[in-house]
Amino acid sequence: MKLLLRFCLVVIIFIFLTETPMASAENANDLKNKINQDIENREKTLDDLQDKKADLNGIEGQQANITQKVQELESQIEEYNNKIQVKQDGIDKKQKEVQSLKKHIKSLQDQMKKRKEYIAKRMRATYKQSGTHQYLKLLLDSEDFGDFVSRIYFISQIEKHDRAILDEQMDDKKKLEKNQDELKNTLNKLNGDLQNLKNLKSTLDSKKASQQAYLTRLKEKGNEIQTTIKSKQQQVAYYKKQEEIHRAELKEWERKLLSNSNIPKEIQQFVDPAQQLDKSTGIPAAITIAQIILESGGQLSTLATEAKNLFGIKGQGPAGTYIIDTNEVVNGNTITVKAGFKKYDTYYQSMVDHAKTLQLSRYQNYLRNAHSLEDYAYGIQSGGYSTDPTYASKILTIIKDYGLAKYDSGSF
Repeated sequence: MKLLLRFCLVVIIFIFLTETPMASAENANDLKNKINQDIENREKTLDDLQDKKADLNGIEGQQANITQKVQELESQIEEYNNKIQVKQDGIDKKQKEVQSLKKHIKSLQDQMKKRKEYIAKRMRATYKQSGTHQYLKLLLDSEDFGDFVSRIYFISQIEKHDRAILDEQMDDKKKLEKNQDELKNTLNKLNGDLQNLKNLKSTLDSKKASQQAYLTRLKEKGNEIQTTIKSKQQQVAYYKKQEEIHRAELKEWERKLLSNSNIPKEIQQFVDPAQQLDKSTGIPAAITIAQIILESGGQLSTLATEAKNLFGIKGQGPAGTYIIDTNEVVNGNTITVKAGFKKYDTYYQSMVDHAKTLQLSRYQNYLRNAHSLEDYAYGIQSGGYSTDPTYASKILTIIKDYGLAKYDSGSF
């Protein structure tokens, strides 16, 4: 049962360690980088915003020009429609004249036909009968010379009268035929003009439709740019807000940094994550900070800066192994040897790994019943964390000198 409880405890601790959010071990640089990135993003977005506004102004100018062209085309179409109407009115008038002339021609033709029939009938009755010319009989029947002359004159007058009627009819017919041909040509010409104007109107209507479609596309593009501008403005506001948040976080970080002024400057950045790990794992923040100071000598060591290893933990880390000279105590003597230390990607990885290490049974056998920082420090030494026989007393001295006990969660 105890083994089961221990297993569950280890699992819970592992979950805490793996799900602990990224701490602020590198808050200063991280926050400054975020602020710079916020400013850069905002400036870039503002540049994009200006470009989009320039595009929008250009489109509005195009819209104005196209609108003016469309209005001009509408005026032209109206003008051509008026011309078409005038020509159509002229055509209607000519067509009425044509109808009137046709009626007049028909009337003349009817008269000519009747006259021709009358003259032919009269000529047949007067001048010819049974194939005999009546002119001669008419002359031979004259009573005297005077009557003879009178009859010759009478015959010539009849012929002259009939010829005049025929000539008049022929002249009228030619005149009407000429007028009819002229009206026909005029009508054809007007019909041609009407068709041309109709084609022109169709072309203008098509062009107007094209311009209207272009205007619609410009409007849609303008709406799209307006939407983009609104989005960019929201982005600018977002980045500004983010900058304010990050500046506030940096200010708070700096405030805490000042409150930790008795801790070496390079170590102050690890106070917050140590306290977070204290809450999630129960490992005293004072112990964690003291070990960092002890391992680094008050400032970040080469192992810390190059391998992000704050605690001198040996082995292979997430980023590999870092080989470096180290001091070891063997049989009471301090010797320098080359050893492989874990290499991490971030300082926080190192702090999490340190917490996991202290959760191992080799340390928990001594730490499980620890009731004070002294118990905890000697428990770490008893678990074999360091070959230095004074390791625990050194940790406790650092805790006292730097006042680290105040950073614990209250467990000790």
